[in-house]
Amino acid sequence: MIDYGYQIAAGSLMVQEMLAKAMDVVYGMPETMDVDYAITESSERQSLPRTARKIEGFKDIPKGWHFGEGVVFKQEIINLTLELFEHAYRKLNFKKTDAFPGLNGEIMLTVYHHHHFLELTVEPDESVTFCREDDGDEVCDVKGLTFEEAKKRLQNFGDEIWKQSDCCRQNTLTAPADVLLA
Repeated sequence: MIDYGYQIAAGSLMVQEMLAKAMDVVYGMPETMDVDYAITESSERQSLPRTARKIEGFKDIPKGWHFGEGVVFKQEIINLTLELFEHAYRKLNFKKTDAFPGLNGEIMLTVYHHHHFLELTVEPDESVTFCREDDGDEVCDVKGLTFEEAKKRLQNFGDEIWKQSDCCRQNTLTAPADVLLA
């Protein structure tokens, strides 16, 4: 069973996930939510990373999911968000990620790496909004990117981060035997 953070009460669906996820990110608090709404998954789906399962689960959210507001998510938006996630998770090796549904059918993918924060929002028109923060300061916020432009910005971020990591590696040298014995 997957916990999507929804609670059914008096026939309406309430979303508590945004606050719980934000608290998890900011304070490192464990996720604790009342859950009466869960979906049984296939074993294939269970092997997917948590964020991918969550994004896929947005297809099951009904119209009016947030106090009577909120549209049904288009499969194409879900697929594009999953592709961005796969690029970040598998190709760039960013393992701290999350995703959030938007009332108008947009899906926000977040990527965290130390003091860096990325937000890629796939809009209902399939454009992407890209936002980056370093140490809590907004570095860039660009709206209306094509999917490929957003993917390139994600790749550039990964290249920058991992290049910094390469600079910090210690070199290990083994001296020739005659130097060690001298």
